[in-house]
Amino acid sequence: MIIGSSYGFPPRRGSHDRARDKRVGVIMQKIEVVVNRRQPQFAGKCKRLSPRVVINARAVVVMPRTGKPHPVLLHDISTGGASLQTDAELRTGDDIRLHVDIGLATKLVVDAIVIGVRPRPKRFYTEYAVRFIGLTPPARATLDAFISVRASAS
Repeated sequence: MIIGSSYGFPPRRGSHDRARDKRVGVIMQKIEVVVNRRQPQFAGKCKRLSPRVVINARAVVVMPRTGKPHPVLLHDISTGGASLQTDAELRTGDDIRLHVDIGLATKLVVDAIVIGVRPRPKRFYTEYAVRFIGLTPPARATLDAFISVRASAS
């Protein structure tokens, strides 16, 4: 496909066509970035930086656009991120705040970014991969301790 041509006709000359070509090029670049950001997470091409443990616990996500809390099921967790399931609509690149009760009267609040989306329409929910950002040293230590205890128990 030639960018700038419309429906197989040769491109017209004029400044408005150059502006359209520029917009189409920018849109195509954005699509390529989104596709490239999604694929490595679920294709198994990226290496995990830390071990993960299956947790299957309830958590709460503060939604990015509304600021309202929404319940989620936390499937697994590591010091780098987590996998969660919910019926809420999130997009790749959304910044969220995750509230997790990991037991022993310890509640963990972490900021995360959505890096992967896997819809499950037959099951009425979507799986999301999130990466933790800006983890404070105490939160990281708590998460490390929880993961090491959980990994040794498995």
